[in-house]
Amino acid sequence: MMRVFFENNPISERRTGVQNDLGQVHAMDDFKWEDISVPTLLIHGDKDNLIPLGYSQEVSRRIPNAEFVVIKGGGHECLVSHHRQVSPIINSFLAKHMSM
Repeated sequence: MMRVFFENNPISERRTGVQNDLGQVHAMDDFKWEDISVPTLLIHGDKDNLIPLGYSQEVSRRIPNAEFVVIKGGGHECLVSHHRQVSPIINSFLAKHMSM
């Protein structure tokens, strides 16, 4: 699946979007994570080359009652590349919080 995506979306066409994403991440340094009051699930691949794992760990510590899951071997697109592992995690999180 990832191979097909990258074959049809060359880096030259994605570069601007990736640069924008990185700029948005840096702009969030001053975001008040502590003000989030809804159930929050953060999923991060331990092989993510774009966003450091430590960044997500820090964000998860700052969001009250956030759940944080590291996907071993997962990169930046681990929600897609490791969907068989990630889907049950998301489904469980949603089931737990649906009555809220």
